Amino acid sequence: MYYYPQLNTKTEKKMSHAKLSPSSAFRWLNCPGSIRLSAGIKDTSSPAAEEGTRAHELAEKMLAGKKGKADSDEMLAYVQQYVDYVREIAGDNKVYIEQRVDLTEYVPNGYGTADVITITGDTLHVIDLKYGLSRVFPKDNPQLYLYALGAYTGLKKKKRKAVKAVLVHIIQPRCDSWLHHEIPVDELLAWGEEIKPKAEMCLTDDAELNPSEGACRWCPAAPTCPALHKQALEVVGGDFEVLPVIEDMDAPQMITALRFKPLIIEWLTKLEAHLEHELTSGHEIEGLKLVEGRSMRKYTDNAEKVLAKRLGDSAFLYTKKLITLTAAEKLVGKQEFQDLDITFKPDGKPKVVPDTDSRLAITKTADDFISH
Repeated sequence: MYYYPQLNTKTEKKMSHAKLSPSSAFRWLNCPGSIRLSAGIKDTSSPAAEEGTRAHELAEKMLAGKKGKADSDEMLAYVQQYVDYVREIAGDNKVYIEQRVDLTEYVPNGYGTADVITITGDTLHVIDLKYGLSRVFPKDNPQLYLYALGAYTGLKKKKRKAVKAVLVHIIQPRCDSWLHHEIPVDELLAWGEEIKPKAEMCLTDDAELNPSEGACRWCPAAPTCPALHKQALEVVGGDFEVLPVIEDMDAPQMITALRFKPLIIEWLTKLEAHLEHELTSGHEIEGLKLVEGRSMRKYTDNAEKVLAKRLGDSAFLYTKKLITLTAAEKLVGKQEFQDLDITFKPDGKPKVVPDTDSRLAITKTADDFISH
């Protein structure tokens, strides 16, 4: 059976909005000053984020044995995979769905909501659904570790003593990724003690700004962050109008520029969006103006009727397109799908990365990439 009970009544109390939320923990743990800089800035959503929210709402209802609304049959199939995984892990044990956990022992005014928490035998499981396509991993994942801390410390003393292991799970059905990582209880608690001063530092007026690709990616203050702006200028040579000549750069300079490429692109994208928002809100910015972008022709509402009368069946286009690999494998069955031998994986396009990257280096030369 599936329930919504709280692990402990202390999580029922009303709490102020969590500035240090688990979902943004990677950011504030790596850049404490981002909390101060983001104050008062409204987070913007995106179609992908809204789709993820709907997938989570569907999963919550399905786990509770209720019917939910899916955007498509594909979403229903993916969420069903997640639900099946949770039920397989939980067995006949209670499942705490959308469980609010208290983190104030480690994070000031901290709390969060875990997708699923369940206890099987002496193991505490924290399971998180990620509906996006960017791969996420459970090991060293601060969001999952914070949920696990809240779940563990929220247990009554007797239950807490019975827990010997903690498993955090990241489920990404759209990526066909079903990963989990075990962390010993004492190691988890030690991690909690380690982040305490970092969390407290986030709420001070002199918290350090530390730009990085991961920390800046979802930071609402990135477009106006002075530290990120300074770093971008340093990487490109201090002057956007006179960029360094590549042939004149030494290897360390080129490696640094390449390493910060994603961060600079992300900053420029956010800067452009910020300026567009300011201008569309009626604020004038000297040196900039809004113009009408390129527009494509579209059919009017009565186009179908008019063209059907004029062209008949020639007015309509019919094309067939295969369903996704994951959807086909789900319908056919994993083993039978493999036996069909209808897929292949081409070589990935060569990509330049720092030598600290965990992937193996390739030894192909330019001639290997020439089509014959």
